[in-house]
Amino acid sequence: MTIGTAQERFRQLLRDQLAPSLRAMGFKGSGQEFVLPNEELWVLLGIQRSRWSDSKGLDFTVQLTVAHKKIWKALAESRGYGERPRSTRFYGPAIWQKRLGALLPGGADKWWPVHADTDLRALGTELVAAIGEYGLPALQAQMSSTTNGDEDSYGG
Repeated sequence: MTIGTAQERFRQLLRDQLAPSLRAMGFKGSGQEFVLPNEELWVLLGIQRSRWSDSKGLDFTVQLTVAHKKIWKALAESRGYGERPRSTRFYGPAIWQKRLGALLPGGADKWWPVHADTDLRALGTELVAAIGEYGLPALQAQMSSTTNGDEDSYGG
């Protein structure tokens, strides 16, 4: 049985499964952008939808970003960026960014599909498990190396 458009189902997945699970992991945020609070770093998890989405289907991926706030401030001032990075924008080697798929076994880029009849519970379970098992540990490792004075070595 079809229940809503792909976009409606995607919003439901984010609202009902992903956001509560990310908050349980310590993130704050909603919609497609989440922040893991940290005084020295911007630690972001963002959901990027494919530009080729329509009412019948969409694909999305998960972007992870860690940026030292001092480095970000200098980049923002010199290049006219905003107050904080956006997880779905690439900033070059000064900012650590990875897609979740690159951290999964095999390291291939991964885009998750959503259709009107997608089993959101199964998709949400898979996504939360991947974030918990691979994404969050990668963020934590990057946070540790970045806050331990290794600010210049996290280009990717």
